Amino acid sequence: MTRARTNGSKQKKMTQVEARRFISRLSGARELEELLASNDGLQHLRVKQRGESLTLVSGSDTDEIAHAKFSAMGADVWGLSFPTRSGRWERTPFAGSLDELSHVLIDMLGWHLAPR
Repeated sequence: MTRARTNGSKQKKMTQVEARRFISRLSGARELEELLASNDGLQHLRVKQRGESLTLVSGSDTDEIAHAKFSAMGADVWGLSFPTRSGRWERTPFAGSLDELSHVLIDMLGWHLAPR
């Protein structure tokens, strides 16, 4: 894999660590999208990827509402955060795989995913 060019510079090959992170983020976004599609009542949510995080949002592209954020903490370890009224993110004590965190989010903290 190679990195995207910026400002006409030469392409550089990704290191193995960078490639694994890139692939992990892509597969994580797909995993969350499949989970949302398979659960009744969560079809209003979509996954937005930015850097090392995956954010669950609803609403139109111009008027997005953030519901939860999964942040990469290491190899296949993610953290869970929720938006505050001030627009910042508040971390929770939960960390684990996307599968584990999505079950915690849906089963224990589901009100965060309700349509607004």
